[in-house]
Amino acid sequence: MEKVLLLITTFLSSFLGHIAVIDFHMVDNITNPQQVLWKNENSLLFVIDGDIWEYSIESRKKSWVGRRKPNEFVGIDSNDNILLCEFEHYIIYSPDEFSTKFTVTRDDVISEFYFFETIRPIYLDEEKVIAVTAMDFLEQYQYLIDLEEGSIREIEIENRGFPVRVPKSIEVKDVHFLNKDIYVVEDVFGNIYLYRETREKILNILPNILMITG
Repeated sequence: MEKVLLLITTFLSSFLGHIAVIDFHMVDNITNPQQVLWKNENSLLFVIDGDIWEYSIESRKKSWVGRRKPNEFVGIDSNDNILLCEFEHYIIYSPDEFSTKFTVTRDDVISEFYFFETIRPIYLDEEKVIAVTAMDFLEQYQYLIDLEEGSIREIEIENRGFPVRVPKSIEVKDVHFLNKDIYVVEDVFGNIYLYRETREKILNILPNILMITG
């Protein structure tokens, strides 16, 4: 009998492969974040006003990890340390002046960068800043800033996205992707939802199915 069950399990596993397991839930006590940053598949940061919160997907709990100024943008380095980029804008009267100042804090080292372009950061790690035109009513450009060289160059605007699978009752305002299977959805009311799809081998769950039907 055991040999028969083993043959059935092996056959069905090779035939069916994997099954999708979907976790979709509202993130409690988190609304209207200014930033959402993915650390890994189980952890992410929410920046809400002056506070930075870390959220664990497995435990569904948040913990306070830091603060930022109103004009600071938050990033993460390759070791999951928090980075900060303070940005200030100035009125200029000639092409020789700078309209933007970035102050980047990395490992307690503060570096200042000055740019003619009026820009704001949208991504930050230990090597670079990606910035865009600060004024929404102006023609939009995107820039790559090398933090070692202090150089800036224009890059093509990236529109990365994947299909979003949420209930029809949710009016989507924004989506923050880790990848096509894991992402955060913000609705028009500022509520936050987490979508995570994993794939389980049929082989792992077939014994339970056979026990139930046996």
